[in-house]
Amino acid sequence: MAGGTAPPGTACDDGNADTGADAYNFNCQCLGLPIDCAGVIGGTTVPGTPCDDGNPLSGGDQFNSNCQCAGTFAVDCTGVPDGTAQPGSPCDDNDPNTGNDVYNPSCLCAGLPYDCAGTPGGSALPGAPCDDGNPSSTEDAYNANCQCVGILPLDCAGVPGGTAQPSTSCNDGNPATDNDVYNAFCECIGQLIDCNGVVGGTALPGFPCDDEDATTGNDVLDGACICAGLPFDCTGTPGGPNTVGTACDDGNTATSNDVYTASCVCAGVLTNDCEGVAGGSAQPGTPCDDGDANTGNDVYSAACDCAGQLIDCTGTVGGNALPGTPCDDGLACTVNDVRGTDCACSGTTLTIGTVTGPSSVVGLSSNAYIVTPVANATSYTWALPNGWTTNDNSAFALVAEAANTAGPVQLCVTATVGGCELTSCITVNVDFNTGLAPEATTGSEAWFTVQPNPSSGVFQLVPTRSDGSPINMTVHDGIGRVMKAPFMLSGSGMVFLDLNDVPSGSYYLIATRDGSQEVMKLMVQH
Repeated sequence: MAGGTAPPGTACDDGNADTGADAYNFNCQCLGLPIDCAGVIGGTTVPGTPCDDGNPLSGGDQFNSNCQCAGTFAVDCTGVPDGTAQPGSPCDDNDPNTGNDVYNPSCLCAGLPYDCAGTPGGSALPGAPCDDGNPSSTEDAYNANCQCVGILPLDCAGVPGGTAQPSTSCNDGNPATDNDVYNAFCECIGQLIDCNGVVGGTALPGFPCDDEDATTGNDVLDGACICAGLPFDCTGTPGGPNTVGTACDDGNTATSNDVYTASCVCAGVLTNDCEGVAGGSAQPGTPCDDGDANTGNDVYSAACDCAGQLIDCTGTVGGNALPGTPCDDGLACTVNDVRGTDCACSGTTLTIGTVTGPSSVVGLSSNAYIVTPVANATSYTWALPNGWTTNDNSAFALVAEAANTAGPVQLCVTATVGGCELTSCITVNVDFNTGLAPEATTGSEAWFTVQPNPSSGVFQLVPTRSDGSPINMTVHDGIGRVMKAPFMLSGSGMVFLDLNDVPSGSYYLIATRDGSQEVMKLMVQH
């Protein structure tokens, strides 16, 4: 518009949350600059840019497509050496309510919650504005069940300002439903109770199921909620017409009366049988011996080839337990078990890293130790030397006070992964504390201070060194899961650490600089 207020260069909103500094260009398009992984508008920290994930055991750290700083591990997140299940790679957290699942730098598989529009990590959450399509309603918003409903001046019972509003309870009179509520147009509709008795469940008549019968396919729930499939015919088609005894064509012009045999071989009758005997019984589809001890159920083919089915690793003729297939070796401390060429079942042995921390300490001093989180570990237990004390020995990191007894001691931690227990130890030499010198912690001044601690959720971090050398920070829970995106503390200024979004409890701030680590226990008390 001539003389208008929005010439090129004027600020606008392009509607894209991933851009900033939006402005009209010379073509009057409202466009912004991409926000990089550091939160800088038009910045250069894009996916693929090198970074430091704060884990000294990983290499090749870079920002991935989700702007996570992650490196690769010699042993991947499933315990496979040089495996592909690396931080940032896709996985399945087995939570149907999340999507875009990936391994984080701690090898925890986690996805983003689906919003009410089915978008992982989307903004259409309960309470967010929406449009219920009813022009008579106002203040439309998603409710707790992700229904988009508004408020009507006359409620669904016709009462001015009444309480029978959309999304409130009602009774649709159908005993096969529950959780009945009014929709945006005041229709009382409930959720079907499925075949498992789950309200709103997916196990409804006509839906797929598994009748646990290997001879059937296309299994579905019928009207009586019974799971049943159709028998496979001789061509592998569920419910197909090519059953035993039906006509077929064995492709051999020398045969007649071709039909599927009891073993589903399409075979006809030869004038001279497979052994050359006129009118003989060695016909296609009849038993024979192929001379191979590794096969069974040997029969003549339509071309009179005698061949059997492989005997699998469990001795089943035609079974699927073949070399290279998954199995269970019965050992709790292995994963990814498969059968070898000799049919032996074996897996990759789980391992635990070394304990890192000071190997020489002064008695009565407080010291921090850490073990690299083990993939899928559910608990950690530290075995303290005699006289050592701690407030918490059940996390992957430990802050403990050494006893004032000189000499070497063993400090050990055990990680539990399912039924497997993995233990790692460190030998610590304790020097007697005479009380004539200040107590040492890790042999040098702490790199930073944290206040307040405990906190209601926000902590203040202040570097104590004047050289401003950068410190990489990560926050973990007790079993090693990353609770906050890795960040960097540099310079001499104060940085705020916001943990308002985590539950009350104990957390561990892992600081890494120049190949060394410090551990600080944080207490969140909402």
